[in-house]
Amino acid sequence: MKSQTHTIILPFGHPDSALDAAVARLIGKDREYRILKQSIDARQHRSIKVQYSITTDIRDEAEEIEAQIAAKRQELDSENIRAGSVMVVGTGPAGIFAAYWLHRHGIPVTVLEQGPPMRRRIKDM
Repeated sequence: MKSQTHTIILPFGHPDSALDAAVARLIGKDREYRILKQSIDARQHRSIKVQYSITTDIRDEAEEIEAQIAAKRQELDSENIRAGSVMVVGTGPAGIFAAYWLHRHGIPVTVLEQGPPMRRRIKDM
């Protein structure tokens, strides 16, 4: 997982909730963060500030999708599913692809289509 670094500047003596609120505004609520560095900027005596460097994990959508696909593959590899047969209704693009994918993964498939027999359809084309 990738991470991203942010800088947050708050007034000196701020309450702890101010940091959480600033982080929520910056990266969103319910996101975890880690403080990498905390420093005090006292160059201007009348407005002393605290500077935080924080890091957050960046969600990589491709990694999430791949994890979901891996979980589905593991689910499909179970004996309970492989013991049965799948029925695909319709020979549109989605039905053909679903039947093809299931067949490639060793799952028995039956395809149903409402309409004239395929031999007659081929002649019509």
